[in-house]
Amino acid sequence: SLGIPTTYGDSSTRVNGSASRTRRHSSAAPPRSATNWGRGSSRIVAARLVRELIRLWFLLAREYWPYTKWFGSAFARLPHADAFAPLLERVLDAADFPSRESALAAAYELVARRHNDAGASETVDPGVRPFHTRPFQVLMSGRFVEATLDRVTDAWLRALPLVGSVDQFVDSTEVLSVSGRANHLRALYTGEHFPDVHGLP
Repeated sequence: SLGIPTTYGDSSTRVNGSASRTRRHSSAAPPRSATNWGRGSSRIVAARLVRELIRLWFLLAREYWPYTKWFGSAFARLPHADAFAPLLERVLDAADFPSRESALAAAYELVARRHNDAGASETVDPGVRPFHTRPFQVLMSGRFVEATLDRVTDAWLRALPLVGSVDQFVDSTEVLSVSGRANHLRALYTGEHFPDVHGLP
């Protein structure tokens, strides 16, 4: 063990990992890129969000997501992936932003219902809603983050920054496969904590 949090240990640790990954969906959204660089920017962000949603599906299934080469085939074997995958394919295949937003909203709502079914928190309304005063439909995933963190009872975990386990924010095989390199990241958990871009812990 590296002394670095993992997402797949006891229930409190898994909940903490789920909260940190869910939090990403509050700031990375295709609607905000729909007006930048035409369709290209929206497609790139949507593809990233599809990967994040699949990783959430792994977390909710209490399974470890594998190396990228086997990521898709492992996802296909997860419980209820056959109902989730078509929505993600619609996101990736969408030819325009309204179609992409509709498919992504459906995917968000399905993973939100999966969150509720898993009992990771008290039940949270899984419906999408406008992004503040803007005409875009989003999940407002901070609601799930707050509800999920209410279930974390371990004081040490509650004090950690919401970055998740190492493999949630590092995407380099050259780091994740070499424990000595990954070990340098321990300071993110044991060192000084800094607020995020929104001023949150």
